[in-house]
Amino acid sequence: MKHLPFTLALLLASLGLCALKAQTPPMQRGISVQLASTDHASPLAEADQPSAWVVTVTADGGVYFGTKSVTPEGLYYAMKARARKFPKELFVKVDERAPYGTVEHAIENVHRYFSSVMLLTGQPGASASDRSLMPQGFEVLIDSPGGSGPSINLDANQVVRVNSEQVPTNLLAQTLRNLTQDNKDTIIPIEANEKLPFGDVAHAIDICTGLGTRVDLKLPSQ
Repeated sequence: MKHLPFTLALLLASLGLCALKAQTPPMQRGISVQLASTDHASPLAEADQPSAWVVTVTADGGVYFGTKSVTPEGLYYAMKARARKFPKELFVKVDERAPYGTVEHAIENVHRYFSSVMLLTGQPGASASDRSLMPQGFEVLIDSPGGSGPSINLDANQVVRVNSEQVPTNLLAQTLRNLTQDNKDTIIPIEANEKLPFGDVAHAIDICTGLGTRVDLKLPSQ
């Protein structure tokens, strides 16, 4: 078998690299956070598109729209200033150590434009700096009217209650399964104490998603 001349081989390799770059969409530059690891999320490739709208909450409670630092209240005005036409989806990525109160406040402000958000989550065993992985997550409703399923409450002491009854964390999935009877149209409202780390809330959402139900994050009463 004859070997290709070095210059020809180099040219073909360069052309192949260019073709690969042309087929790969550019990944959006963003704020790095430690996402909560989940087991039941779905791929969300759209989150890495340059046009994607991404809200980030960091471990210390910082809030960003894209890479711009804003206050939770400022999200409303930042979105209003950018938009000629609002996207169909808003992606939210939250550090698992972030206080839930900050997340709740941010979501409350984006609720003026969006009835749900796409919550980005981490993959088991993956590094936060690994950009080769496709984004994943799940949709959560924001304070939707009504709710067809049992309610979950997470208090400041990490006690879990379902319909006001205390439930051990390791029995949450089975308890919900018994109450929903595998009804895939069920919407489960979740309320959580503002001091909880967001990772606890993400874990509850993940369990609900694994049962095939939808989740509604309830906002505090005004």
